[in-house]
Amino acid sequence: MSVAAWLAAGLLTLQAGAPQSFDLRAGPAVPSINRLASQAGVDVVIATDLSGRRTPNLRGRMTTEAALDRLLRPLGARAVRIGDGVYRIGGAPRRTARGPVRERED
Repeated sequence: MSVAAWLAAGLLTLQAGAPQSFDLRAGPAVPSINRLASQAGVDVVIATDLSGRRTPNLRGRMTTEAALDRLLRPLGARAVRIGDGVYRIGGAPRRTARGPVRERED
């Protein structure tokens, strides 16, 4: 197997949910999400207004999905995988007093 093939296989493993190390300081939401995406080697599409919002510190070894969840949950947002290594950041579903769970409008 060529070096390029080994590298590609390694990147696919990381994107497939292998734990990796993250180290993000608390800060404005959009730059923090972009730093997480850079550290994880994934792309994000932010489809909700996060202006003025701040993320918590995030440090440790975890999957990309767990890191996104820990970073976004305090913001009332969530990440949904929409492609290979691509996530959409949107509003988290919220429960109504009665009836089914509805997606929050962004």
